[in-house]
Amino acid sequence: WKHGDMIPATARKFFGWGVLPYLVISLGMGLRSPAVDNWGHFGGLVGGGLLATLLEPDAYRVHRSANRRVRTMSFAFVVFVMGSLVWKGPELLRTRSSSEQLGLQHTVPSSWSKEWTQGGEMGWHSPTGRATFVARTLEYGRPLSLEQAVEVVVNQLDAWGSTPEVVSQQQIWIGNVEAVRLSLRFQNLDAPENMEALVIPRGRLLHRLQLYSQESWAWRYRPLADLLFEDVRLVMPLELQSARRLALDSSRNSEVLVRLGDEASNVGFWEEAREAYRGARELEDRDGVHARAAEGLLRLYRDAEIDTTVAEMVDLASSHPEDVGVQLAAADLLDSHGEPETAREILRTVAQGNPNNFSLLRALRERGMELPESEEPSASGHGEGLP
Repeated sequence: WKHGDMIPATARKFFGWGVLPYLVISLGMGLRSPAVDNWGHFGGLVGGGLLATLLEPDAYRVHRSANRRVRTMSFAFVVFVMGSLVWKGPELLRTRSSSEQLGLQHTVPSSWSKEWTQGGEMGWHSPTGRATFVARTLEYGRPLSLEQAVEVVVNQLDAWGSTPEVVSQQQIWIGNVEAVRLSLRFQNLDAPENMEALVIPRGRLLHRLQLYSQESWAWRYRPLADLLFEDVRLVMPLELQSARRLALDSSRNSEVLVRLGDEASNVGFWEEAREAYRGARELEDRDGVHARAAEGLLRLYRDAEIDTTVAEMVDLASSHPEDVGVQLAAADLLDSHGEPETAREILRTVAQGNPNNFSLLRALRERGMELPESEEPSASGHGEGLP
């Protein structure tokens, strides 16, 4: 179009609008294949058109110096843009919200694919295969301190066959919940890897977010970890919201109140959990709901800094002498209040009537107590089953 007079008449049909069918076919084929980067092709088209507009054909000898300047400036511009993308690229990645996990909200890179990771967890993989992001929430039997949470995460990584080394850790706050930011390095892998992790203990839950990368690329993915961790939010879990709605609609249902107590305990809403458990015990007992409420209260008093009385502890334990779950919770509570002998006596008594209960056998082993004779362990009944 700019220098049509230089093109022989017999060849002009291959230029100008003659290029359009090839462009349509090329871009159309790219749209049908997920392995083709159409933006890359489109960028080449625009960049080539722009340079063709600025440059003059070398046949015009008088414009050679101008061409040289355009090429030099174009090269410098491309180098600058590519260098900026290498340095700031991870921070420029678009992110999208992921599904809520027991009150944890976070984002993931939009272009990353969801697949299984080497550790057997579901995560998101970068298109280059150099990095993996994992976010997971687990429920534990009792609240974890920051130190315990870090130990749990490190031990889990070690169990996966890695040898993690904590390079640095920093305490931070996610809303009003204290968390810890970790940098770890794995020594025994063929290609050493780096991991940036955010560990958030909340009530009896442990939120864990991890960004793995090859160690040689850790400097580039660390800003992405900063971006992903800054987007983390702790919200009201959907399970707790549902339990609250049910409690409002069925406030005279003891089963519903026990569920509310369990969900509130998970995220550390101890006062709300206590009121729910106590409310359940004031209503009609259904299918052992009072025992479940008593067990919930005993575990709550063990885990939370809530004032209670010895009389209430004794009443809760003695009101369900045959329920293994209640007696185990009472023993744990007595242990935490410096009454190990009383706890052992409770376990001896309940073991006489339940010699095959797995949870009870584990509690006896942990305290170094003699196990009752048993032919075949049972896995039925409240408070029983595999630990």
